[in-house]
Parts: sequence; structure tokens; C-alpha cells
Amino acid sequence: MLNDIGASRVLDAAKYVAGVSESIIPNGLDFITFRGFLTRGQIIDGFSTGGDAQINLDPVQIERLEIVKGPNAILVPLGSPAGAINITSKKPLYRNQGHVSLEIGQYDSNRTEIDVNRVLVTGKKSVAFRLLAAAQDTNDYAKDTWKRNWTVVPMLSCQLSPSTQVYVQANFSNSKIQNYNGLPLDPSSSTTTEARLIAGVSRDTNIYDLPDHNRRQQITDFRGGLTSRVNDELSIRLAARHITFDNGNQDLGPGGPTGGAIDPRTGLYTPGLVYGSAPDFVSSPTAQPRSMPRGGRQNPFQTTFWNIQNDYAYELKTPNLASTTLAGVALNHFDNSSTSITVTGGNVDFDNVAAYPRTVTIGAVSNNQYTKRDDRQIFLSEALQLFGDRLILNASNTWSSYDYSVLNRLTGVKQTYEPSTSQLAYGLVVKPLPTIALFYGFSEQKTPQNPFSIAVGQKPIQTGKQWESGVRFKLLNKKLLASASYFEIKQDNFAVTNPGNIAVPPPVPLLPPLIADLTSKGWEVEFTGYLTPQLTVIGNYTHYRMRDAFGVRQRAVPDESSGLWVRYEFSTSESLKGFWAALGVHYLGKRPGDQASGLAAGSTPTNPIPNQPTFFLSARTLVDASFGYKFSRQWNAQLNIGNLLDEEYLAASTTRFSVFPGTPINARLRVIWNF
Repeated sequence: MLNDIGASRVLDAAKYVAGVSESIIPNGLDFITFRGFLTRGQIIDGFSTGGDAQINLDPVQIERLEIVKGPNAILVPLGSPAGAINITSKKPLYRNQGHVSLEIGQYDSNRTEIDVNRVLVTGKKSVAFRLLAAAQDTNDYAKDTWKRNWTVVPMLSCQLSPSTQVYVQANFSNSKIQNYNGLPLDPSSSTTTEARLIAGVSRDTNIYDLPDHNRRQQITDFRGGLTSRVNDELSIRLAARHITFDNGNQDLGPGGPTGGAIDPRTGLYTPGLVYGSAPDFVSSPTAQPRSMPRGGRQNPFQTTFWNIQNDYAYELKTPNLASTTLAGVALNHFDNSSTSITVTGGNVDFDNVAAYPRTVTIGAVSNNQYTKRDDRQIFLSEALQLFGDRLILNASNTWSSYDYSVLNRLTGVKQTYEPSTSQLAYGLVVKPLPTIALFYGFSEQKTPQNPFSIAVGQKPIQTGKQWESGVRFKLLNKKLLASASYFEIKQDNFAVTNPGNIAVPPPVPLLPPLIADLTSKGWEVEFTGYLTPQLTVIGNYTHYRMRDAFGVRQRAVPDESSGLWVRYEFSTSESLKGFWAALGVHYLGKRPGDQASGLAAGSTPTNPIPNQPTFFLSARTLVDASFGYKFSRQWNAQLNIGNLLDEEYLAASTTRFSVFPGTPINARLRVIWNF
């Protein structure tokens, strides 16, 4: 499916799984909204990079995606409670094969890939070598936006015995993209009106075409592992990784007055008005200037991870019982040196965009810190299959301890703490019929917080919990697998405004913030069907509500989404043999465009009025198409057309000044030579 879609990022395929959708930044950091929660960074072969990957992962490395829903303390002890995407990377194969491909297209294209696999030694101790490489130099939709990157991944695998294999793998990559952050909104866009880009400016306008306005990333990554089956019951795995990121970005965008304000009496953004101070809140007209100052920051930083994982699986099978016990340990080290430097630039005049000054003024260092975290993880998991697989019980516990320190190099202040956690998961599956399975599960995840960001009254550990139940069916003679589930996720330890501080006069001292939960709950349906040898369908529908303690919606989170992918291979027709076609449809509901926080000025201790998002991105439905033809055993070609109906939409946003126009219809042609 990844190949058929012509995926240029993980989300291109993952969005056809229920609960997975576009987040806030399409062109970097692998941002994904997962059951309402933001995830970022990459997990490759069970090793997480957190949020330190600045560039979307090049798909040349991806063998398959494993999408895990809910907290998973074994795979991801830190991170989002909604789930994770574990990327299984390509490994050496014990057969000779290879291909070279060339892709040309309008946007996000113009790339070449090489995949060569060779068996170097045959026999009982086989040795295989594989080399992956990709390079891309392309422009995107906005004028003169660019992306340049290359990746080289050599790897070697040795079959030491029929039951033991060892592999080593390296990844060297260098990427640089223009740090394009979209356009400002038109001031008429409000909480209750349709969001529109600033009037009088083309959708493909680029106000970021400065030589040093870019996001760069250089990766040196070494991974290796050993797997062995000691006997029929016991198998072991030992894996290690060392990776360094040398990253940096410059973000210099427009700002200033927005041409409106939050109504103190409702919490809604109203265009064309500003309000006086309490208690009368007299309104007066205002306008958003067409000339906007630019400001931002430079962020050079370097990150190092090293990880060691060792686990043991013991499988026991009897006529009435099957048991799988998994136990293991993991050691993880993370250190990061980061700097933030204030930068400013001349005004952007949206009546004469081409004339804005290209000069940038470098200001003061606003942040300079060194973060180090060492983690120790022990986990134990047990799964029991009873009554001929009619009942499956599982439970796991993960014990984690951390040495966490953050040094503020500007002040010399260092914060250190050493939390430890225990994280539980359990579930059951009941199969009343061979084609029906009922399931229930609970899982939790606990993440230590940066000691400098902990508010008064907050705990140093943030906990995410999920409860999920549902049913799975095998239909049409087991050709269609369908499931329906209900989930509820809570993440605690969020500091919110204490309404008691709104009293007149305010209390002295001020009351500490309230500690509240962020919740996401809803239901989803998904199905996968291989209906005939020629026809494949994959689809989903998700409806959920994600709200904070005041019932306010969260940025980039829709209340519903759905997707459908249909592929047909014309293998039964002699005239069309070798040809296949696929169609993808993906719907994303209306979603907040910025993050609301705090209470409106008209709130009282007994009547808190939460601020609402100032604008919403409209719902959109995109249609993609793919076509392929196999000319011979060696040659085939593929055409991918994104946004087939050329819909005009807003893809994502972070603030009112940073809204990403959606890419129009986009054709990419790929030619592959297999050898």
C-alpha cells in the first residue's frame, strides 16, 4: 500500500487507519493527530526519536507500519497516550534482488531511489548485504519553496545458524527544506465564520524565501541486533542503537495586530472589534494592517540517543493452554543541547509582497539549555490462550526510573529529579464464534515532565490512560475483517486557570492553578478486505470528542474523520493484464485552527468563560488516484495523482499568522527498473 500510494510521508498511508489524521505542520517533524493527541517524531524498529526529527522520514527505509492504539509502556514508555506508529525498517534478504526508480512531478517529487540486495555468502552461514539510497530536489506548491535531501542506508545480515541471525545497519542522511509556514488569515475569519486566507494575495505566495530561512537535519544512525531461538520454547532478542542529530531551523514569520479580539463576555473571537478593560468592555472598531512586522527565532541544537534492548519470549503450548511470557530490560540515554536566538526582519507589505526586505537582524539569546535523561526500563508481559483460543487474557507491567536534569546555561540554574513509575496494562478477548471476537483493554503511560515547566501544584509525572472495548468480525468467508470499538483516553496533570483569581479584588497571594484532565472519547469503525484476488478495500470512520477541563476543543482535532482505499488489479483481462488502479478518499471534519487557553476577561469565580479557538479550518474531502502498469518483469511505471478533484482547502495551521494552503492537483510519475 505504501508503494501504491507513492507515500512521501508516513501519514499518506497511516490516514487510512481509524483515528489518524493531519496535524499542525505538514512539511516537517512527522506531526500526526492520533485519536486527538499530537504525536511527533519517529519510532523505528522500536527505538524512539521523540520530537528531535525535524524532517519527515524518507519512505525509502520503510518496510511496513505497525500502528499501535493507546498507551504502550513497553514500546513507547514516553509520549502520546493515544498511540504510536512503529516503523519497521527494511532489512537484508537472503535472495538477490534490486530496483532503481525515478520520479518526476509537479510538487514534492523529482526523486530517485536505489534498493540493492545481494547474498554474499550462501550455505548454513549465509551473509546478505543491502543498500538503500534516495535523493530528492523538489519544489512544493508555494512559489520557490524547496526541499533537498539525500539518504544512504547500508546494512549487513548474517545467518549464524538456522535459528540465529545478526544484523547491523547504518543511516546517513542530510536534509534541508525551506521553513515555509503558510500565510496569515483574513481578519474576517472568526470563531463562528469560515476561515479564509488574507485577501488580495495568491494562495501560493511565499514570504519565507530567505537563504537562511530553512529547517536542516543531519543524521548519523547505527543500529544492530541479534535474534535467536534457543529451543522450541525460548527466543531472545538483543538490539542497540546510537543516533546523533545535528539540527537547526530559523522561523521568521509575520505578526502584529490581528484585526479583532476575544469578546470578554463570550470568549469568542470577533473580527473588526477590540474591547476596553473591565467592567464595561466597551468595543471600538479596529483593522488588521496590511503591513506586518516579522519576528521569530533561530534554533540550532544537537541531540544524541543511545539505547539497548534485551528481551526474552517463552512460549508454552498444550492441548488446552497456550502461554506467551515476555520479559525484558531497556537502557536509554538522551542528551540535548539547544539554543534559541531572537531574530527580527522588515515588514511584509501584503499589497506589495515581492518588495519586502530580505534583511534579518539577529538579536539576543533567549534560551540556552542542556538536557540529559537516562532511563531504565524493566517489563513483564503474559498472554494466555484458553479453551482452544476462545479466551485470551493478557497483562503487563513496566517499571521505569529516570535520572532527569536540565541546565539553564543563561542563569546557571540546574534542575534535577529522579522519578520512577509503574505502568499497567491488561485486556481480554472472547471469541463466542470463530468469526467474532469481543475485546476489552486498559493501558497507561507515564511521562516525566521538564522540571522547568512544572507549575505550582503539578506533579512531575504526567499520566495517560485508555479504556477500549469493541468487537471484530471475519465476514464473507473470512475475506473481510471489520471492527468497531469505543475508547476513552484521559491525560492528567494539565495546569488551567483558577477561576478564584478573577475575584475583585483578586486574592493575595493568587491561588495556584487547577490541575485538570484532557479527555478524548468516541468510537471508530474500520475494515480491511481482500474480496477477490484482484480487489482490495481498506476503510475507516471515527467520531470522537476531545475537550479540555472547560469543554474547549483542541487545535487540529476534528470531531470526525474517515477514509476509503480501493485497489483493483486487472489480472483477468488479457488486454489489460499488468494494469492496476486505486482510488483513495479521505474526509477530515471541521477543526480548530489555533490553541485556545485561559478565561475571558468577563469571567467571574462562579461563571468562568473559557476562551475559544479564534478560527476553524473547514471540513474537506480529498480524492487521490494511483495507476500502475507492469510492462515486463523488469519494467513498470506508476502514476499518482493527489487531490484529483483539485479541491481548494486549508491543510493545517498553528496560529492566525501561519495557515498552510492545501496543495492543488498534483501528478507524479514513477518509473521502476527491477533487476
